[in-house]
Amino acid sequence: MEYNITDIMTPTLGKTGKNRISGNSMDLAVTTKSDMLLEQEGNVNLIDDLTGPGVYALFYKDKLRYVGKHSCSGETDLVMSRWKKHIQGLTFRGDTNVNSMKGYETVVNALTNDVNESADNKKKHIIAKQNLANFIARKETVGKNVQRTNTYSTILSARNAHNFIDKSADDIFNDFEFHYMKIDAELNSDQLEAIEYKLIESTQPEHNSSLQGGPRPGEARYLTQAEYYDEVDDIVIHDVKHSIFQ
Repeated sequence: MEYNITDIMTPTLGKTGKNRISGNSMDLAVTTKSDMLLEQEGNVNLIDDLTGPGVYALFYKDKLRYVGKHSCSGETDLVMSRWKKHIQGLTFRGDTNVNSMKGYETVVNALTNDVNESADNKKKHIIAKQNLANFIARKETVGKNVQRTNTYSTILSARNAHNFIDKSADDIFNDFEFHYMKIDAELNSDQLEAIEYKLIESTQPEHNSSLQGGPRPGEARYLTQAEYYDEVDDIVIHDVKHSIFQ
């Protein structure tokens, strides 16, 4: 099922002192709407729909960016906890960073190359320098109490940071949509993980790590929602049946 993020989550943007660069920094907080508010807005069924194990996908401008699994650990363990992390990471406005200085240096090198390679294009050059400065400002958060992301995903997010620099709480969620396929069958964690890996290998979203079977740099598939729905239906339905009846 397809979900608009604004139906279930609320963004809050605020200044964060020295980490704030040109209006873009670690200043995005995301909160899940309360049961009462969901009921008032006519979306109370979302709680049941989004509780439980399954596989999810994140789209930006109708192109697939990330897929993953959600393992339910309780009646109130909603998949939105995963979505919050990804929306903060992909906008490069949340409390996210790489987990090592080696990863930090890899990102800096990639963004520095962007600056050098864009020297003949004034607009791209300004954006590249801004993206680099924004990431360097996060150096002291490397490996600390932030949400960890894989290095290549961080590079992609940093390169796209300019798309979200001037966004407000009213429009930062624009163009993001989520898909969630809840799996009612009783699968163990290994079976669910196998479905996730197969889905990643098939759909090749740009932000999934190559260590998970994701794409190498420059080889991502940018599936539309319709194309993704066809593949996820085929993979999940086939694998769930195989897992249950094998």
